Amino acid sequence: MIQLINNNNKYEMEFLNCKMELPLSSGLHVCSSGCGSGKTTMIQQIIEKFWKDGILVAVPTIEQAKEMENYLDDLKNKLIMNGKRLKFLILHTENPDSLDIYRNTPEDLKAFDVIVVTHVRLVIDPVQLFLNFRGGGYRRFCLLDEMINFFPTPFQIPDKIKPVITFADLVKTHNGIPGTKIGTDETDRTIYQHTYRDKSIMKAALKKNKIKMFSANNELSRYKEDYILDHILHSGIDSPIMNKVKDFCSMLTVVLFDGTSDLIFPSNDPRMISVVGYRYSSDITFHSFQIELKRKTQISWNEEMVSKLLLSAKQ
Repeated sequence: MIQLINNNNKYEMEFLNCKMELPLSSGLHVCSSGCGSGKTTMIQQIIEKFWKDGILVAVPTIEQAKEMENYLDDLKNKLIMNGKRLKFLILHTENPDSLDIYRNTPEDLKAFDVIVVTHVRLVIDPVQLFLNFRGGGYRRFCLLDEMINFFPTPFQIPDKIKPVITFADLVKTHNGIPGTKIGTDETDRTIYQHTYRDKSIMKAALKKNKIKMFSANNELSRYKEDYILDHILHSGIDSPIMNKVKDFCSMLTVVLFDGTSDLIFPSNDPRMISVVGYRYSSDITFHSFQIELKRKTQISWNEEMVSKLLLSAKQ
């Protein structure tokens, strides 16, 4: 049986083949319970237990997001806390209602107990929107179903905005922040480039020069612009934006459920959750057999070919 067991305020994840403790501390934790052990079912049980604390779930595909939606839809009338039912949002390109909320009122995402996104959206979009939870804090859990195998190119600050939100002078440091040396004047004095340290001045400069970072005129575009300008203020104008799990895992408990992650992470990696039992406990024997089929080949199926196929499968 796959279940989440409460044992003196410690929660034990019991899979089909092994057990391990559910981490409750912040940081990245890796659950490697083996293939087919019930990882997705365990994610669902964690949702049932901790939904009121805020949970972000990331799945590999839209189809898996839809499956999670069906599960949560059946669950919402069963989970009630202080008169309030489970409120969830499934965010992907084939769900127009959720996209409408995301694009026009992105700050409303913090009101949902559970948010389900795809891996791609997690690493491309401003992750802060998904992590924020009502009351001004962060969600308790981020549950990653399978290893994220999508690595986008780092977002580079657009060149067109750089000359607009910067200025040059002969002063090396403004407000304790040194500028970048860009050359010398006719008397061989060093010229430094500085970024405006006030976001409202940056916005005013962009507006005056009729520069828009995003073509869409919605709240999500405005949020992304603020997100980029905040990044420039904190990390510099030449620093790319890298949306990686390691950048936000200190804010909440991030658990990666991946059947074979013990083969990817070093055996001494402290993020690996200790296993009691066997990661791989199967008595299945695999046999190889040849089938007279090739890709992109037109084959006329007949009774003789079907008989051959069935016979080879039985051997």
